[in-house]
Amino acid sequence: AASALAQKQVQAQTLVLAVGHLRETLRSSAPFAPALDALKALAHGDPDIMRGVGELAPYGKTGIATMDTLRREYLAAANAIAAAAVPPIPSEDVLGDVLTTIKSLVSVRKEGALDSIDASASPVTKARARLDEGDLAGAVATLSELVGPQASAAAPWLERARARLMAETALSRLHVFVVSLLAPVNN
Repeated sequence: AASALAQKQVQAQTLVLAVGHLRETLRSSAPFAPALDALKALAHGDPDIMRGVGELAPYGKTGIATMDTLRREYLAAANAIAAAAVPPIPSEDVLGDVLTTIKSLVSVRKEGALDSIDASASPVTKARARLDEGDLAGAVATLSELVGPQASAAAPWLERARARLMAETALSRLHVFVVSLLAPVNN
């Protein structure tokens, strides 16, 4: 009985290390299939672990954008959303049009000023503020309210952001589960 308990403890420790390695691998946008395959092999078909593996598997060969990557990509997404919102108006003042577009996308505010965002601010501005505060879920929720061409323009960034949110949730769930396996079994 003591040998079986010791074996379970070693397996639990190995799973904790495998989930830790997966979490570390997901700190970058690089593919993580080998780390996911290792966890899958160590899981021995455990349904709680396999659920997390199944959620992450579609992204294993391509990787998942990091929060920093999503922040960097947001300007291009915001530009695409803004372009989708306003039908192009022919103008001879190209420089003036460029400056107007830039002014519509840039806002200056103090750090921690999320609460001071005007309720009438555009979803793009609100989402940027949430992203600046580290609230990816809030940014996704805000941009998810877009409709029509703006929603289509936001879709690629939203898909990548939702993948990051899913990965963080799956990793947290996996971590809690495998750490719970370390608890001593009381019969």
